[in-house]
Amino acid sequence: MQGWIISIVCVIVLGVLLEIVLPNGKIAKYVKGVFSLLVIFVIVSPLPKLLRSEWKFDFSSAWASVNEGFVKETKDERTREKEEETKTYLALYGFDCEVSIELGADYGISEIEVIDFGKSGDVTEIIDLVANHLNVEKNKVKFILKEKREADV
Repeated sequence: MQGWIISIVCVIVLGVLLEIVLPNGKIAKYVKGVFSLLVIFVIVSPLPKLLRSEWKFDFSSAWASVNEGFVKETKDERTREKEEETKTYLALYGFDCEVSIELGADYGISEIEVIDFGKSGDVTEIIDLVANHLNVEKNKVKFILKEKREADV
């Protein structure tokens, strides 16, 4: 690599000297043309050596590992957003609930767990609100009634 860079520098210096020494005329055009070809050959000279060596790049495995991490982060973030959105939605109706959502393999909602800390007793209304808000079937909503939050105990 170092020899290649030195040869490029030498060819450029030689070109500058030729430019200074050569008079303007027909011969100067031919010399400059030949010299341009020489510069191209010097710059391209390492390519045959690189092409003969074996290149072992396997981008598929690198892409898969990066892709898996991205998918997991995206899935987790979407889940958190939906949980907070649903919790806020229920709070608008006066329900003090925690919401836990599980996404399936197709990234659709597979199960929703609603934990109500109030004494509302209106289970069907909460299930209906959650199912309608998230546009899922009611059987995917699991309702749990607790007296107090664990932090309150």
